[in-house]
Amino acid sequence: MKKQNIVYPSNQLLLLLLAMVLLCSCEKDTVHAPTSPPEESAVDTMEKPCPEGNKKSIIYEGKLCHGFRISQFPVAKSASLLVTNQTNSVLWAPGQTIRVKFIDPEDKYQLHALVKEYAKQWEAYASIRFKFVSSTETAQIKVGFKEGAGHWSLLGRGAHLRTQSMNLDPKYKDNLRGIKSTILHEFGHALGLIHEHQHPEANINWNKDAVYRFYMDEQEWSKKEIEENLFEKNPVDRVFYTSYDPTSIMHYPVRQAHTTDCFSIAYNYVLSDMDKLHISKIYPPVDDIKAYTATRNYQRGDYMVYKGRIYRALQDGLRNSTPETQGSRNKWKDITRVTEEEAAFLSRKNSNDIPLITL
Repeated sequence: MKKQNIVYPSNQLLLLLLAMVLLCSCEKDTVHAPTSPPEESAVDTMEKPCPEGNKKSIIYEGKLCHGFRISQFPVAKSASLLVTNQTNSVLWAPGQTIRVKFIDPEDKYQLHALVKEYAKQWEAYASIRFKFVSSTETAQIKVGFKEGAGHWSLLGRGAHLRTQSMNLDPKYKDNLRGIKSTILHEFGHALGLIHEHQHPEANINWNKDAVYRFYMDEQEWSKKEIEENLFEKNPVDRVFYTSYDPTSIMHYPVRQAHTTDCFSIAYNYVLSDMDKLHISKIYPPVDDIKAYTATRNYQRGDYMVYKGRIYRALQDGLRNSTPETQGSRNKWKDITRVTEEEAAFLSRKNSNDIPLITL
């Protein structure tokens, strides 16, 4: 279809330009200084129809190619210390109790109760349990509240690699709806989940120049952080994934201005049905894990019990293959060993010890 040129009367054009300037100035303030939880009816939007012939077929919340939504709080990033191709190794063991402590024992920002409440939402769908302990005790996940440092988390068992493994920025604590969804997102990372918008099937057509400008200016991220947290696709052969889920709590919001084809996604505030299903498969009840069967065609992520130990398949199509089969070293992960390592770590008296673990 031919591109249509639209000619505005001069007065209308001036008013339009003025409105855009005001919108941009408000947007920056909203990102950095939210003062109240955004209500659905009060969220700023700019309805901008897609150019003809450039529409994307995804409909989100009943809107096609609308939804330039102003940020209400900064998005959360996962730390780049662990690359995505290690995901198979950083998962915890099904049935494991993960100890969590707050580095700030005095609850200066009054966020401890909120973190406990929303982190534990994952427990309803996974066999993992979070046990919150005092700041002097040994814990795997160490939560800090450093103002201005943004929201971030190390991935899964990579929490062992630093004395602080997660940060929830108290600068944005007044935005209750936002901080609640951020807690869910960051504890998703702590359970080993990676970003949904980097799903192998996401196929988001990013306007990279616009994305670089926004995240460098508004979020103060480096180009490397932007690439690792937005553009890099998760490798198909190294991660466990469901079909692409734009409603996942692990998905960043996507602004219309940040894509080349009018695609956008609003903030996701709750666990999606796919989030619940996926985490239940990653961490099934231990009693549901069955003994090894030679005729079964095990797929990546499947669990089995072999000679009293639990293993997880790291490849698809593992039939007549056991951990003792020649050449199977990189095909099965010994989950019982994970359990043993975590128990050994928790027995240490020095809570700041960083153990050598098998990632």
